[in-house]
Amino acid sequence: MTVESSSTRLEALDWIRGIASMWVVLYHVDLTLQKAKYFGLPPLSPVTAVGYRGVELFFVLSGFIMARSYARGAAAGWHDAIDFAIRRIFRIFPLYLIVSIPLFVVAASAGIGRPPADVALDASLFFKNLFLLPRDDLSTFIPVSAWTLSHELMFYAVFLIWFFAPRLFIAALTLWAGLSLVLTLLDVRPAGWQMQTNALNAYFLAGAACSMLGRLGRPRHLWVLGLAAAMLLSAAISLEAASRAAGIAAHACYAAAFCLIVYCLSFGTPSLPRFIEAPMRYLGRISYGIYLVNYPLVVVIALVCIKAGLHAYAVPLVMLGAIGATILVSDLLHRFVERPGIALGRRVFRKPLSVARQEVIR
Repeated sequence: MTVESSSTRLEALDWIRGIASMWVVLYHVDLTLQKAKYFGLPPLSPVTAVGYRGVELFFVLSGFIMARSYARGAAAGWHDAIDFAIRRIFRIFPLYLIVSIPLFVVAASAGIGRPPADVALDASLFFKNLFLLPRDDLSTFIPVSAWTLSHELMFYAVFLIWFFAPRLFIAALTLWAGLSLVLTLLDVRPAGWQMQTNALNAYFLAGAACSMLGRLGRPRHLWVLGLAAAMLLSAAISLEAASRAAGIAAHACYAAAFCLIVYCLSFGTPSLPRFIEAPMRYLGRISYGIYLVNYPLVVVIALVCIKAGLHAYAVPLVMLGAIGATILVSDLLHRFVERPGIALGRRVFRKPLSVARQEVIR
């Protein structure tokens, strides 16, 4: 089996994070430009119109990383399970709270970015947001993109089973994904359990299954799989654009395409000029911040353009302004919140991890 260096694998994962996060940014720019209360413009392109699919790419990557970095040996027990949970908490919550709490205060006091009018911004909702509790109404998350973190936390909860019974973890993940898919196909949405049974949960299983393919070694003609991923992704976007809704065929194409993308890049990034490689790695490193803050910043930039009467230049100004502001804010959050939080999580138990397992905390 071909074993790549840790740095090569991490660079590849950063590429995927960077691509997925910027795809989400472009989607929010497109969505904001389309809304009648802002500019009422037509969609920019089929690619940006489905940029929310970057979330599913994140889920596939998350499942892949967990299975590849942890699920390689025997069950580890309570100490490793607690160590894993602490690292995940310090990876997610410091940056999330720094962003979420001020936005909640602004929404409650000034009404900017608040959920629908019939939703009370009370202590109950504050604590639901504080702990990222799943719920049926995704619009009550502040920032609204934080709903995906609830899916991540649910996956982490299932993954904890691996530390005691690896086979039971595989069975539980398969059952969870299968139940979510079946209920979605039947259009059954249990009240109070819609997030827990959403078809998006199956993307974690797809990523975990994808990691198992990597154990077979590097394919001789990797470019063929890369081409297949591009074709599947194009087919999925076309299917969704044609029907204005994603059917099971589109979901299958997206899942297969994302798995192939992650699988191919797990063997290392292609040789490209440094002026391309460096920005991709950089965007990957700050991708968590990008994902959390981009939508509020897109809205702010759009409102500034409206106030300034720059409707004719809305597309370039909102796009460039939002991308620039998002990268700047995300960089600051990465330097002063995210990295210190990760470092603190590493020191809590002070248990050394193998190089392979350290990938998961990135």
